[in-house]
Order: sequence, then C-alpha cells, then structure tokens
Amino acid sequence: MNKSSVLTWLLGVLLASASLTACKTKQVAVPKMPEFAKVDSVRIPDASTFFNDQRLQQLLDQAVKHNPDYLALQAGVQSQRAELLARKNALLPNIDLFAGAGNRRFSEYSVDGVGNFDTNFSPNIRPDQRMPNPLPDYALRVQASWELDLWGRLNNMRKAAAYRYLGSESGLRWMRATLSAEVAQAYYAVLAMNEMQRIVSDNIGVQQTAVELVKLQQAAGRATALAVQQTEAQLFRTQALAAQVAADRLRASNQLQLLVGKYPQLDNDSTGLMGVIPPSMQKTGIPTAWLLQRPDLQQASLELSASGADVRSAQAAFFPRLVLTPDFGLHGFNASAFFDPASLAWQLAGGLTAPVFNQRMLKAGLMQAEARQKQALQQFTKTSLSAYNEVYEALLMADLLERNFQEKQREVNSLRQGVRTAGELFAAGYASYLEVIIAQNDVLAAEMELVRVQQARFQNTILLYKAVGGSW
Repeated sequence: MNKSSVLTWLLGVLLASASLTACKTKQVAVPKMPEFAKVDSVRIPDASTFFNDQRLQQLLDQAVKHNPDYLALQAGVQSQRAELLARKNALLPNIDLFAGAGNRRFSEYSVDGVGNFDTNFSPNIRPDQRMPNPLPDYALRVQASWELDLWGRLNNMRKAAAYRYLGSESGLRWMRATLSAEVAQAYYAVLAMNEMQRIVSDNIGVQQTAVELVKLQQAAGRATALAVQQTEAQLFRTQALAAQVAADRLRASNQLQLLVGKYPQLDNDSTGLMGVIPPSMQKTGIPTAWLLQRPDLQQASLELSASGADVRSAQAAFFPRLVLTPDFGLHGFNASAFFDPASLAWQLAGGLTAPVFNQRMLKAGLMQAEARQKQALQQFTKTSLSAYNEVYEALLMADLLERNFQEKQREVNSLRQGVRTAGELFAAGYASYLEVIIAQNDVLAAEMELVRVQQARFQNTILLYKAVGGSW
C-alpha cells in the first residue's frame, strides 16, 4: 500500500469518526403499561376449548386455509424469510465459477503485437510456449469476493432481517387471531339473525290470532273497524320487519362466507343464538405481562429492534470496507496444455474503500434510519395503548353486559306475561285493542333487544380473548 492510499484511508476514518460523533442516536425509551390486577388463577383457554361449537371450529379451519388476506400474509412471511437468507449469505464469500474462451489478433504495429512477435524468438521459452497470432485465450477459474464485516454493518443488516422475519411470523399469528375473531363474530351474528327471525315469526302468529279475534268481535258488534285496521297495520309492520331481518341475515351470512374464502351460498341452518353455549373465560383479572403474548405487540417490539439494527448498520457505513478478491484456476492459450499443472494461476487481492465524497448520502441514510426508528417507537407505543385499552374495556364491558342481559331477561318475561294477560282481558271485554297492540309491540321490541344484548356478550368475550393474545 503506497502513501497515497494510506492517506486516503486515514482521511476516510477521520471523516467517518467525525460524522458518527455528529450523528449519534439517542437510546429510545420503551413505554411501560400500568398494571392490571395480578391474579395467578386466571388461565387463557385454548382456542379449540374456547370456541366449543363444532360448526364454528370447522369455519375457523376453512378461514385459515382459504382466506385470501391470510394466504397473502403467509406469502409475505416467506418473502421475509428469503430476505433473511440473503442477509445471512452476505456475510459469506461470494464464490463464482468462471469458464471462458476467446481469440484475439494483435496488430503488427501495436505494442502487444511487436512484443509478442519478439518474445517468440526468445531462447527462454519452449516451442509450446510460443504465442500464435491470433492468440487463443482459455480460462477456467474460481472467483471470490468477500467483504470482511469489520464494523458490523452486514451483521446488523442480518439482525434487522431476522427481527423482521420474526415480526412477520408474529403478524401472521395476529392476523389469524383477528380473522378467527371476525369469523366467530360473523357466525354469531348469523345465529342472532336466526333468533330474531324466530321471534318475529312467533309474533306474527300471535298478531294474526289477534286480528282474527278483533274481526270476530267486530262481527259481534264489540269492536270497531278502526280496531281491525290498527291490528292489521301492526301485523303488516311485523311482516315488514321479518323481511328486514331476513335481509340482515343474508348480509351476515355472505360476510361469513367471504371470511372463510368462499362464494356466497344459501345457508338453511336455523340454529338460534339463545340456544348456543356462549364462549367463556375467567375475567377476574389479567396480568399486564400477559399482553406481551399479543402477536401484534410482539411484532411492534421486533420492528423496533429491527429499526435499531438499521441505525447501527447506517452508522457502520461511514467506516472503510475491506474486500478480499481471491482468484484461482487454469489460464492459458495452449489448449493441449490447458489442464497441465503449469497452467495453474492464482491471485489474492484486497482493498479498502473509505467513503470520502459521499458523506451527505450516508448522513441522509442515517437520518432516514433514525426517523424509521422513531416511527417504530411510536407504533409500539400506539400498539401498547391499544392492547391495554382493549383489555381494560372488555373487562369492564363484561360485567355491564351481564347485568344488562339479566335485567332484559326479566323485562321480557314480564312483557310476555303481559301479552297473555292483555289477550285474556280483551277477549273478556276488560281491555281495549290498543292495550293488546301496545303489549305485543313492547314484547317484540324487548325480545329483539335481548338477542342484541346476548350477541354483544358473545362479541365482547371474543374480543377479550383476542385482546389478551388468546391461544391461537
């Protein structure tokens, strides 16, 4: 290495050190979440136990196998894995096998032509070493290029790829949790619509009986035409509600089919929500540490680690790179002696490349890596807040929905008794048709609301299971 090369290398090191001193990144502080009540007895059930409905389990399996979004994310995980393999291989020598042949004619008035012609008359070469004109050229050699990772640039790039690969796997698990929750919610929405259809159908039967009774009383002179018109209007309104519930069920069923990766198809299952055993899990308390099981929080944490590795790699780019370029193989112009040991040639070379005039580009790369690290930190903070809020809200909502359901059940039971009482009193002439209509409208509205509250309980339990990470 001559003095000029040494001076260039030293200048590069000094500039790199100065740049790193000016561009050092601060250590990011990861936020902490407040503690929930720590209850050791709380246990998160397995998904197969939590979703204890056999048909729902089949739908969940179909969703994992056929949902386009999930399958696309699976392909993304494979892409990240390939990136990791590429970053690992960057630490190893790049070895190529080269085989080539050529032919070249030298001008008689060129330095090479005159030199070769003169060399052929030298007494120091054998006859088989004389160079013809044109001159063949045959080569078969192994070429390598190996950058020694002196400052950890390549290793940090490998770490970043590893973190992102693990993060993509966590993202895939979170996608499965989200997809499973959406399938379960859509499934129970269909069951809720089935329950509402049954309620509306039952009420239509009751109201048809009331219309017939009012018509009989009109014929007997005990009711007016207005009473018949009012009771018939109530029946028509309930029949219109039946059509609306059927449309809502169709949309819910189509949404479920879309989630499991199938085209819409007729579903004649009439299972009602009130006859299904709801999923359940203990809700007495959730340790904050359990939120670390959430795949989305793990993914955000891994992305934050990957961005830190990107910053360190960008810092190392300011230092000189040492690249070795060995070359070993056969080389000659005599085809008959090509595989002779005398045709063996090798070369071992290496060089230092120090950045001197591209400091602004390197600084821009470092600034970009630092900005991405700040973005990753804010994303981690946002994910932490969302995780805590989802668990906190689901825990509180569980008790509120349970109380709402119990009170709504009492209301429905009382109104059902009121419908029977109003019908008996109307038949005996002690109640007006308006009281019968009001009682029937009230019980219909209360029964529909009871189903909605039950559906909300199902959905909240599913959201709580997803919020704590679940066991997918």
